[in-house]
Amino acid sequence: MDSLLINALWNNISPSLLYTVIANITLHQATKNFELDKKFNPNPALGFEAEYDYIVVGAGSAGGIVASRLSENENVFVLLLEAGGDPLGINDIPFLWLDNVGHPDSDWMLETVPQKNCALAYPNNIIAQPRGKSLGGTSNLNAMAFWRGNPNDFNTWANLTQDEEWSHEKLLPYFKNLENYDGSFAKSPKYHGELGPIHVTRQTFHPLKTEWITAGIEMGFPYEDPDAIQTSTFVPVDVSGLDGKRWEVYHGFLEKALQKKNLDVLRYAEVTKINLSGDAGRAESVTYTRFGQVFTAKAKREIVISAGTYNSPKLLLLSGIGPSEHLRSVGIEPKINLPGVGSNYIDHVVSTIGPFLLNDSVSFIQKRDLTAQSVIDYVTNGTGPLSWNLLQGNGLISTHDEPDWPDIIYHHMPIGGNNCKVLGPLSEGICDKYMQNVGENQDAMWAIMFLGRDPKSRGTVKLRSNNPFDAPLIDPNLFSEREDVKAMVDGFKFLVKLFEETDAFRKYNSTLIQNKFPGCESHEAKSDAYYECYLRHVTRTMYHPSSTCKMGASSDPMAVVDSNLKVRGVSNLRIADASVMPIIVNVNINAATMLIGEKAFYLITKDWEMDSSAMRRYIMYSWAVLSFAMISTLVLFLVDYKRKFLFNKFKQYFAKYYERSDPSKSDVVDALKV
Repeated sequence: MDSLLINALWNNISPSLLYTVIANITLHQATKNFELDKKFNPNPALGFEAEYDYIVVGAGSAGGIVASRLSENENVFVLLLEAGGDPLGINDIPFLWLDNVGHPDSDWMLETVPQKNCALAYPNNIIAQPRGKSLGGTSNLNAMAFWRGNPNDFNTWANLTQDEEWSHEKLLPYFKNLENYDGSFAKSPKYHGELGPIHVTRQTFHPLKTEWITAGIEMGFPYEDPDAIQTSTFVPVDVSGLDGKRWEVYHGFLEKALQKKNLDVLRYAEVTKINLSGDAGRAESVTYTRFGQVFTAKAKREIVISAGTYNSPKLLLLSGIGPSEHLRSVGIEPKINLPGVGSNYIDHVVSTIGPFLLNDSVSFIQKRDLTAQSVIDYVTNGTGPLSWNLLQGNGLISTHDEPDWPDIIYHHMPIGGNNCKVLGPLSEGICDKYMQNVGENQDAMWAIMFLGRDPKSRGTVKLRSNNPFDAPLIDPNLFSEREDVKAMVDGFKFLVKLFEETDAFRKYNSTLIQNKFPGCESHEAKSDAYYECYLRHVTRTMYHPSSTCKMGASSDPMAVVDSNLKVRGVSNLRIADASVMPIIVNVNINAATMLIGEKAFYLITKDWEMDSSAMRRYIMYSWAVLSFAMISTLVLFLVDYKRKFLFNKFKQYFAKYYERSDPSKSDVVDALKV
């Protein structure tokens, strides 16, 4: 009876009411976190300049790792500055990841400028750009999909930087060092780690998983681990999670590091400038605001910027580091002319395709399948729909002649019903028109499709003004290159074939919705022109921004950092986040961003340990030289003393000999006695 009553009450809770409750709980927790931090971790005294060995700006997927790793050395003092607070409870629940965004307490709430070539179905052609603002950064907001990228991506990094240390072979140990792998494939020690701080696990709730994999095999694709030797394949989605909860940089690194006495963490601290000393171009300190007051902190060794693909170039520009012409246009005096700052912006262009309607109850429909028992299962066992990130399968295909370097990536979403939440905030009326005649209990599925391999369209990140609190101007410039459009159209056509023609899905009569997307009615259904029109309307980024402070060789005039992640023309300053990627990896970028954090830690400690080792070697060499000189002098003295001693003994012996044997040689005897 109790169970029936609970289910009856649950069924009367509308989704809108549920999300209102979640939003209010989130707001309450964020407010409480802010108040507690202000009370128990107050600002330093005004005018006080703290000094640290290292300062890390940003506690995201890379910065959180850099700060945590550096603090493992108890002999150094580290300051971590983060604009947000602690993660929120909602962040840990995989099912609610789409609801993580849009909270100003934990999301920077950024957006693009109006797009010229796409995003036609969204208000003013603007695309939201959620970015994490908390300890753990965007790793608290993302869909938790954890895979690394193609070996060729990293080999390209090595080629572009002319540094083999960025090749896949050299980076593989760093990936393994991150992982505690219990995913869908064998725990091969060649490719996976089992002792790392990031748990990588398979999901326990996965509608239509078997059909997804089987359809891929029908289409001729092998079932292969995409983090081994990546090829075109269809596989389950492995996530960075543990026991049905998110497990990212906060849980894996920062939570333990917060207890260390040599790591100071200042939440709600927004860095507004890197201060350079004199004409030498040395990064000396940072200026930051916290609780309405302005402070400066000095770095004896290095400052590491890990503010993300948007805020890292923004911070450089605010500090006078970047293209001189752009800096002058917003009233900032150029200090270091680096034309590449804010250029080369790359993101994965994405479109969510569907719905493909099904004739059986095999997909997930929230109103039908998210029950009171689901909540109980999640709370008690970490299982059920709430443990699921809405993504059931990954697919990789190649629209060109290199199957082992796929360019089109799919996330299978077996979600039914008649809402367009998976498409994002469409302009008014579009969803109702597109989904007309689709019932709320209609089983269906969608696929998120993005252009993974080296998109050709490039964008920019620029300052809106010289006010550090103004959001940057973000222009991904999506679909500015025809090559990108063609690859996505080919990917759309393949997906229709996969869902409508394979036995795995045909048994459910899988069919793309007959309604044409609003704005594309004039095109013939399932024609290239219709697919392109759909893609230009339903366009977003994959929230994988990268490459705005790209790493490159000394011969590349647009490179911002070298292969050691050091900012050109500025000493004691590095960047460690996705902004340094020379090209974007072909899958979700969180694992590769964590890798950059691990690699940055190694590069920093290698440099400073080399300096320390060199000093130790110099001191040891000096002592060795001095000791050798002293010992040599002593030896020479002793040798000379012994020589004289033996020579005198020799003369005394012969003097006595002649004295006894031949007294007539008194002159010889007298000479020997001298």
